[in-house]
Amino acid sequence: VRTYVLHDRITRASCFVCRDAADAVTLGRWVEAELPRFKEWLETSEDVSLSKRAKLREVKTHVVGEMCHVLWAWTTGDAVGPNMMTRNSYALNMAYVMQRAPSKPERAILEANMGGDKKPSAEYFQSGHGKTVLAEAFLSD
Repeated sequence: VRTYVLHDRITRASCFVCRDAADAVTLGRWVEAELPRFKEWLETSEDVSLSKRAKLREVKTHVVGEMCHVLWAWTTGDAVGPNMMTRNSYALNMAYVMQRAPSKPERAILEANMGGDKKPSAEYFQSGHGKTVLAEAFLSD
């Protein structure tokens, strides 16, 4: 039996509702540029509710009108990790983005329509959700 991990990212698809499209575009660009500081903030935070095992690896944004969708991508070691990455995503949304964004969004949504956690999503068909594993077995005569 041989196994291969093809993809290892579990995601939470948040959304920030902004005043207008210009603010949403500005927020999306800021979020993507802020990735190294998000990682540092998570690593150095003394908030005991945060998971130190969930590691933020990537962030992807998609602006639709006044909404800036943010796909937080995490690794969670050997754990499936939905609770870990959800807790950390919520903290990033509320304690970091909502407090430090160049133009404060009107509202933050933890899981929005870019996500496929509870419903089909083109993003999840394309990039997966969690670990994508291929296994093959050889049975001799």
